[in-house]
Amino acid sequence: MIKYKLIKEKRHHPDLGIYTSYGIGVYDGRTQLRKIPDISTDKRSVRKLCRLCNRLALSEEHIGDVVYDNAIP
Repeated sequence: MIKYKLIKEKRHHPDLGIYTSYGIGVYDGRTQLRKIPDISTDKRSVRKLCRLCNRLALSEEHIGDVVYDNAIP
């Protein structure tokens, strides 16, 4: 069964410096199938999106479209 989990990363941007960003890891059991990094610096919004994807049992092939369609600031 596919599960979506919040991932936290330290990122660097030449204009911004170092910042914390959140993304989504896509897992099948303990195996990471895909990682969508740097979605937002808003942890709450990315966590909410992960929960929604899990609740709806979103197919892994659609996560890119979902993230794109739900552009989180």
